[in-house]
Amino acid sequence: MSNYSQHCPICARPVENNNSFPNYVCNACRDHATDAKGETVIFYHARFNGKGYQGYYRRHNELVPFTENICFINGVKCNAFDDYAGGVIIQPVKELATALKPEIKHAAVAQF
Repeated sequence: MSNYSQHCPICARPVENNNSFPNYVCNACRDHATDAKGETVIFYHARFNGKGYQGYYRRHNELVPFTENICFINGVKCNAFDDYAGGVIIQPVKELATALKPEIKHAAVAQF
């Protein structure tokens, strides 16, 4: 069996299989992560007690902290988070309304 039966959810390139993160974005798409205003954001694994990550803006050869975990790749809203094995995983955000069962979705919408 191939190690590449999964595909990037942004560009559909083959990516290594990862049962824990079936919708992670490929490295090429990850390089296009931006904030909501379109400024490029890069994420690094930060070894604080072996866990953690940090996002940064690269401005004039300087890294400026980016304090959010939401980024955008080709217009797709994504979430960056710490991979338990080390590193940073980015996956598209599954919005609450699309994740809810129809009867719950109706009740949630009715509250607003």
